[in-house]
Amino acid sequence: MLTATSIIKDCTSGLKKNYRADVDGLRALACLAVVIYHAFPNSIQGGFVGVDIFFVISGFIISSILYRNLFDKENPGHVHILDFYIKRVRRIFPALIAVLIFVAVAGYFILLPDEYRRLGVHIIGGSTYISNIILYLESGSYFNTTSNQKALLHLWSLGVEEQFYLVFPLILWVLYRFKLSFIKSLIVFSVISFATNIYFIESGNGSHSFYMVWTRFWELSFGAILAFLVMFKHDFMGKVQEKNKANYLSFLGLVLIITAYCTIPQDEYFPGYRALLPVLGAVFIIAAGPKAFINHKILSSKLFVFLGLISYPLYLWHWPLLAFDNVLEGSNSNSLVRIGLVVVSIVLATLTFYFIEPPLRYGKGRKLKSIGLFTTLLLLGVVGFFIHKGEIAYKNKVTVDFGGIIDNQEYAKNCLLKFPDFVKQNELACYVKDTEKNDIDIIGDSHTLSLANGLFKAFENEEHALTLLPVTAQCPFYNCSIDNKDRYSLYKLTNQNLDFALNDSGTKLVVLTHYPIAVYKDEEEPEINDQYQVVFNTATKTFNKFKDKNIKVLYLLDIPTMDDATYKNFKNSRRFGRVANYTFSRKLSDNQSIKKTFESAVVEAAKNFDNVKVINLSDYMCQDDVCPAFDNQGNALYIDTNHLSVYGSKMIAPVIKEKIMEMLGR
Repeated sequence: MLTATSIIKDCTSGLKKNYRADVDGLRALACLAVVIYHAFPNSIQGGFVGVDIFFVISGFIISSILYRNLFDKENPGHVHILDFYIKRVRRIFPALIAVLIFVAVAGYFILLPDEYRRLGVHIIGGSTYISNIILYLESGSYFNTTSNQKALLHLWSLGVEEQFYLVFPLILWVLYRFKLSFIKSLIVFSVISFATNIYFIESGNGSHSFYMVWTRFWELSFGAILAFLVMFKHDFMGKVQEKNKANYLSFLGLVLIITAYCTIPQDEYFPGYRALLPVLGAVFIIAAGPKAFINHKILSSKLFVFLGLISYPLYLWHWPLLAFDNVLEGSNSNSLVRIGLVVVSIVLATLTFYFIEPPLRYGKGRKLKSIGLFTTLLLLGVVGFFIHKGEIAYKNKVTVDFGGIIDNQEYAKNCLLKFPDFVKQNELACYVKDTEKNDIDIIGDSHTLSLANGLFKAFENEEHALTLLPVTAQCPFYNCSIDNKDRYSLYKLTNQNLDFALNDSGTKLVVLTHYPIAVYKDEEEPEINDQYQVVFNTATKTFNKFKDKNIKVLYLLDIPTMDDATYKNFKNSRRFGRVANYTFSRKLSDNQSIKKTFESAVVEAAKNFDNVKVINLSDYMCQDDVCPAFDNQGNALYIDTNHLSVYGSKMIAPVIKEKIMEMLGR
């Protein structure tokens, strides 16, 4: 029967006399930093660099195993690649499979359908060790709030490691086969990788540097270089590990690591040069040897060794628990709850280490177990695929879709035919009912897009042809730009959309709307800073142009927006399938200063034009000051605090259609 003592003995005997308790203690120091950082980011701002320490430790330990194979006196020159991967499978698959199953099941109950579909992609990434690539392609930054709600975000590091070990054994074999210097060759590889890392950082693509294996290769390679020195350069390492030198080296390593934990900020410039702090810190501590004071007295203590032994399952378990808390609570998460989740993750890691890993990692039938583990992980990838495709049903969910998703995809194809460059210039899709005739043009931002489904449905059987041209976050008036460096130039695309409506001979009516959230500038009169005046002037110029062409304008004052507290309850009620009569105050939305200024300027400008009509959508969605979050059938009207769902879009569309038909004299 496996006991706690026998399990630890079996784990540590894997390297026999080469086992380093202090290295396990260093692993604990790295893992604790990552866990604390994820639970309380402001308490240890650079704790995420614990992963860089993991990379050095991994390079050191795994390279030691590969070197022993290559330089085996009885059978030299063989990497035993199949045996190497079988051991890797038994080592890392059991805990990973347990966590992926947990996330898939828990996510089913906690996440919204669209969130669960995205989780399916991450399960695929986790089961195939390409999470780092998927995360890079998805959003880029590891540090943004969206990433903090991804339950499998942390698997990026496993992707980097396993991609490294797909090629590294072959690299070592080539070096051995052609009698090349291991130290010099690995230094060259490390320098190239480090330079690549710096190149992407300085070229503004820090996320590439963060996630990709070739920009992280040097960190694992540093561990491999150190392993070679420890195993084969005894004279050199003997001098390094002399008592006083070893103590100083170990102390310096610890100082570098603590400095990294305390000073490296969460930004797009990492890894970069700053990653040298934790990497060299780890190298110095390991190089100091097991007899250095810090290594022997602290890192080799029973507590640190134990935490080091459970560090892998602890790393796997802690983040999904915290990520689900981020999903449910956001920035309002309770500190006591997060402390509790850390404790739970330690308990789960301990149970995994004692009861899940041993039966699958040790004992008889190891090859058969490896095949079973490999097959199970691939099957989880298949499950992830079905989750992503929405094939797994969502029971008791209050479903919701973005209002801008048009059921009839022909409208999207028509847009590409009529405006082939639109999607190249813009984040949002446009929709066109008929490529030949267009008499109603809808122009605005993503809130315009959220009205699309309902409006296109409402006009499906009408002779009028709608064209929808939304531009991300943009003011719907000529030369009205927003103070946002990433979206500033998009006002030119809005100008093009307005020009199209103005110059198309079939245009009879233009619908304009916008969610006011920015500081605005009139590009024709940039010296004007008064926000009311900027909006009034640009609206007046726009209305006047359409009047000259005898085109009517319907301006829609924006829908009411939800406050954060209501939205949290609203969203969580959808997660757990509870439809509640959540309402929110219209005043909170109407009294927002930017919105109030923008819309009052529009209303005043419109008074001077008989071709312009203004209606307030909030008047039709709210009763006095009370606005609903669900309709009478229990369907969610919003997808976030300020965008309508399909149901919200379809609810308000008849009102807009009625006003359009009235203005067109029908």
